[in-house]
Amino acid sequence: MSTASAERDAVVKALRLADLKPYLSITVLECSDKDADRAFSILQAFLRELSDKPGHAIAVHTTGELAIEDFRTEETEEVDLLRAFGFDGFYGVTRERRHRAPWATKDTPVVDVTNDLTIALRRGRLIAVSTENTRALLKWVRGGSSPYRLVPASVMSATFDGDGKTLWLRGVHRRRVTKADSKTLNGLQLQHAIDPHDDSTFAMSAMKINLDPEEASAMLRGDLCVAPERSHLSFKAMSSFGMFLAATSEALVLLGKTLASEAPLRNPFPGLAVPENDLSTVFGAFDIRVTDPDEMRGEPDFDETQADRAELVRSAILDVHGDLGSPSFLLGVGLDGAVAGQLKVTPVSVRDGYMLDIGIEGSPIDEVVTRRIRRAIGNGDLLNVYYESGHAFNGQQICRQNPVSTPFPNLDFADFTGFDITREKPNVRGDQAIHDAIAQVGDDSLFCWVVRNFGHDWLICDDGAGEVADFLHLADDGTLTAIHVKAAQSSSVNRNIAVVAYSEVVAQAVKNIRSLDTDSLIARLSRPRISRAACWHAGKRIGDRSEFIARLGMRTARDRTQVMIVQPHVRRDVHNNARTAAQRGELDRNSRSMVLLDNLLDSARRTVRGLHDDLIVIGSA
Repeated sequence: MSTASAERDAVVKALRLADLKPYLSITVLECSDKDADRAFSILQAFLRELSDKPGHAIAVHTTGELAIEDFRTEETEEVDLLRAFGFDGFYGVTRERRHRAPWATKDTPVVDVTNDLTIALRRGRLIAVSTENTRALLKWVRGGSSPYRLVPASVMSATFDGDGKTLWLRGVHRRRVTKADSKTLNGLQLQHAIDPHDDSTFAMSAMKINLDPEEASAMLRGDLCVAPERSHLSFKAMSSFGMFLAATSEALVLLGKTLASEAPLRNPFPGLAVPENDLSTVFGAFDIRVTDPDEMRGEPDFDETQADRAELVRSAILDVHGDLGSPSFLLGVGLDGAVAGQLKVTPVSVRDGYMLDIGIEGSPIDEVVTRRIRRAIGNGDLLNVYYESGHAFNGQQICRQNPVSTPFPNLDFADFTGFDITREKPNVRGDQAIHDAIAQVGDDSLFCWVVRNFGHDWLICDDGAGEVADFLHLADDGTLTAIHVKAAQSSSVNRNIAVVAYSEVVAQAVKNIRSLDTDSLIARLSRPRISRAACWHAGKRIGDRSEFIARLGMRTARDRTQVMIVQPHVRRDVHNNARTAAQRGELDRNSRSMVLLDNLLDSARRTVRGLHDDLIVIGSA
């Protein structure tokens, strides 16, 4: 025994289980080593070493410790208690941690003192670990050198059956203004509240369920929080250590039964996004979101050190350069508006999901800043990475949107022959010049296409700053259509479906739907921004908007109001082929993107129909 170990053991008191009444918050590990006794000894050594590390604290010292590895030879009250609940291994350690108060500067002598408890309970090949330093434990387990792995997320989700009370969800979809990045749902039975459209692009990070076991004597009863990707359970404060053991034992027994079962695993929330197990289907990283520290504080198992790292990464430049043939990508990073270097980011499979392998690419401009950001990013646990393939890495898993989707019903295809679908407006500058040039000789823009197809009734152009829409069309039957126009990203006959081509114009259309109220619209149009706004009636250009505004005032509440998006990027044959592939379960780039587009347009349609009649989208025949 070393001198340091002898001095440590001299001041550490034996831990008394009768003194403990811990909160039930455990990470469950499954032994992956053939020798379970050896594995538990390795875990015990790791936890002892972890208790000696100060981390962000000023100082730490161990105050109590108890290790029981062989229940066959020991006969004590502690062993009898543990054996009564089916446990065959125990390690516990307490420490006093002195750390600076969050409001104090470095020179302030005032410090806070916290007492931490770490417990490891072994029941067969399953281990329950309760510790304040969950992040370090997960890093050790996922590192590949430990003899343990996390319980699969699918097993954690399937084991504990009850009515869903709270769901913490993270988005798999591309970030857009029409949909939340993440959300928390609360309710009575959330398994019945999942929306197959809105929620199919969200993956569950944690759930709270109301567990109601049949056994009247069950200790594990009531609201139970489960974080499947972290193999973590949290319940409530226990009034005695015996109650803690009983509840923990019940949890391990239930998990053991699920692991041993050959039956298909139950999915408690089937409408949500699903984990991806094949990296070959993931490609084209194009955006990153850093988890908001306030968002993390609302989740179970919150770690303040993660919030500190998130604050730094959120302030950094993160410039994504994706690869359409790989899930790997380059990430330009920097601080204060200056790029410092580039990181090579590669998703790699680990025992319980995925992590990001991050290295410095080439020679950084500022190596100190580049390495600082790289350390803060860590293994990617703070990042949400979005892929053109329809996938998202959410810090621990790569998920894909649930492929079950309802086709958008109002996608029509029109002939754009003779028009440049990559040009939205006439090729002139200035609001007045644009209005003057629309549908004149030489104009082959999409604005001209709108006039050719909708100028037969009443049509006005409202293009410019503060526009309600690019065009407003008023039919003789009183139907008002707000027409929003967006150029295609490419005119190639081989162009793929691209959701990003629609995101901006959809957001614009949704943002302006309240402006289509008749009184508001008349007031807005009666104050023109330019002297000669482009207007048409019966196929001919007319002088001003006055007649259009007068007819607008004659509309009644029975007249229809609809929104139209003209975006010819999606071609009919590509769309139909993708739709057929999706129906067959053949998910390729276009069929995955089509599902995302369906959901984007359906979401916008529901918003439009909340105030008006419908949303129509025009693609290219």
